[in-house]
Amino acid sequence: MHEYRQALMRLRQGDSEREIARSGLMGRAKAARFRELACEKGWLELTRPLPADAEIAAVGIRGNQGTDQLVSSLKRNTAINAFRIDWRGV
Repeated sequence: MHEYRQALMRLRQGDSEREIARSGLMGRAKAARFRELACEKGWLELTRPLPADAEIAAVGIRGNQGTDQLVSSLKRNTAINAFRIDWRGV
Protein backbone atom coordinates (compact mmCIF):
# COMPACT_ATOMS: atom_id res chain seq x y z
CA MET A 1 0.00 0.00 0.00
CA HIS A 2 2.88 2.37 0.65
CA GLU A 3 3.71 2.33 -3.09
CA TYR A 4 0.33 3.88 -3.89
CA ARG A 5 0.71 6.53 -1.20
CA GLN A 6 4.24 7.34 -2.46
CA ALA A 7 3.00 7.49 -6.06
CA LEU A 8 0.13 9.76 -5.00
CA MET A 9 2.52 12.09 -3.19
CA ARG A 10 4.77 12.22 -6.27
CA LEU A 11 1.80 12.89 -8.55
CA ARG A 12 0.77 15.76 -6.28
CA GLN A 13 4.31 17.15 -6.59
CA GLY A 14 4.00 17.09 -10.38
CA ASP A 15 6.09 14.03 -11.24
CA SER A 16 5.29 12.31 -14.52
CA GLU A 17 4.28 8.67 -14.98
CA ARG A 18 7.70 8.04 -16.48
CA GLU A 19 9.46 9.41 -13.39
CA ILE A 20 7.29 7.29 -11.12
CA ALA A 21 8.01 4.20 -13.21
CA ARG A 22 11.73 4.98 -13.17
CA SER A 23 11.61 5.08 -9.37
CA GLY A 24 10.22 1.53 -9.33
CA LEU A 25 6.95 2.30 -7.55
CA MET A 26 4.77 1.10 -10.46
CA GLY A 27 4.82 0.91 -14.24
CA ARG A 28 3.87 3.77 -16.54
CA ALA A 29 0.49 2.30 -17.50
CA LYS A 30 -0.54 1.76 -13.90
CA ALA A 31 0.74 5.21 -12.93
CA ALA A 32 -1.36 6.74 -15.73
CA ARG A 33 -4.48 4.87 -14.57
CA PHE A 34 -3.74 5.87 -10.98
CA ARG A 35 -3.36 9.53 -12.05
CA GLU A 36 -6.78 9.41 -13.78
CA LEU A 37 -8.40 7.85 -10.74
CA ALA A 38 -6.73 10.28 -8.33
CA CYS A 39 -7.89 13.19 -10.48
CA GLU A 40 -11.48 11.86 -10.48
CA LYS A 41 -11.42 11.43 -6.69
CA GLY A 42 -9.86 14.84 -6.12
CA TRP A 43 -6.77 13.39 -4.48
CA LEU A 44 -4.42 15.56 -6.55
CA GLU A 45 -5.77 18.79 -5.09
CA LEU A 46 -3.10 20.18 -2.81
CA THR A 47 -5.69 21.85 -0.57
CA ARG A 48 -7.13 18.47 0.44
CA PRO A 49 -5.37 16.05 2.79
CA LEU A 50 -4.10 12.72 1.51
CA PRO A 51 -6.75 9.99 1.62
CA ALA A 52 -6.54 7.19 4.18
CA ASP A 53 -4.88 3.92 3.18
CA ALA A 54 -8.26 2.17 3.32
CA GLU A 55 -9.71 4.64 0.81
CA ILE A 56 -6.80 4.11 -1.59
CA ALA A 57 -7.06 0.32 -1.21
CA ALA A 58 -10.80 0.39 -1.87
CA VAL A 59 -10.33 1.56 -5.46
CA GLY A 60 -8.45 -1.62 -6.40
CA ILE A 61 -5.94 -0.48 -9.03
CA ARG A 62 -4.96 -3.44 -11.19
CA GLY A 63 -1.86 -4.05 -13.26
CA ASN A 64 -1.58 -4.25 -17.03
CA GLN A 65 -4.91 -5.36 -18.47
CA GLY A 66 -3.38 -6.71 -21.69
CA THR A 67 -1.54 -9.67 -20.18
CA ASP A 68 -4.50 -12.04 -20.57
CA GLN A 69 -4.02 -11.84 -24.35
CA LEU A 70 -0.46 -13.11 -24.30
CA VAL A 71 -0.03 -16.51 -25.93
CA SER A 72 2.86 -18.85 -25.34
CA SER A 73 5.09 -19.25 -28.39
CA LEU A 74 4.88 -23.03 -27.90
CA LYS A 75 1.09 -22.92 -28.00
CA ARG A 76 1.10 -20.63 -31.02
CA ASN A 77 3.41 -23.01 -32.94
CA THR A 78 1.80 -26.29 -31.87
CA ALA A 79 1.34 -27.54 -35.45
CA ILE A 80 4.94 -26.75 -36.38
CA ASN A 81 6.27 -28.42 -33.22
CA ALA A 82 4.12 -31.53 -33.84
CA PHE A 83 5.49 -31.75 -37.40
CA ARG A 84 9.07 -31.48 -36.15
CA ILE A 85 8.51 -34.22 -33.59
CA ASP A 86 6.92 -36.53 -36.22
CA TRP A 87 9.66 -35.79 -38.75
CA ARG A 88 12.45 -36.50 -36.29
CA GLY A 89 10.71 -39.63 -35.06
CA VAL A 90 10.85 -38.54 -31.45
